[in-house]
Amino acid sequence: CATPILAQIYIMTTDEIEVDNGGVEQRAVLHFHGDIKPLIVNNTNKELLKLITGAETVGQLRNKSIVLYNDPTIMFGRKMVGGIRIRAVKANYAPPATMSNPTYAPRTPEPQVIAAPTLQVLTD
Repeated sequence: CATPILAQIYIMTTDEIEVDNGGVEQRAVLHFHGDIKPLIVNNTNKELLKLITGAETVGQLRNKSIVLYNDPTIMFGRKMVGGIRIRAVKANYAPPATMSNPTYAPRTPEPQVIAAPTLQVLTD
């Protein structure tokens, strides 16, 4: 994420995320239109999303645009680990028309039904 990326929000979900100690936590995850990986959202970024987008509910985030960018100064404890930050889109920016069509589905598609093979009865 060397260059800032314009991202249009598809949906925010609550997913089980594996954490460093091997446990699992429920975390908010932002899914985007297009080929952008989902972003795990902390409480600070949730508040920032409200401020940037004006959304009061998760449903109001749908199709809102934000900018994702790399910040190498993000700290985890006492260690500088870097990470992704979010910011508002500049007021004069018009997103490309292609952003209106979602190409990323955050949920696993429904399983396909495959017919069982027909058994043949062998006779002597």
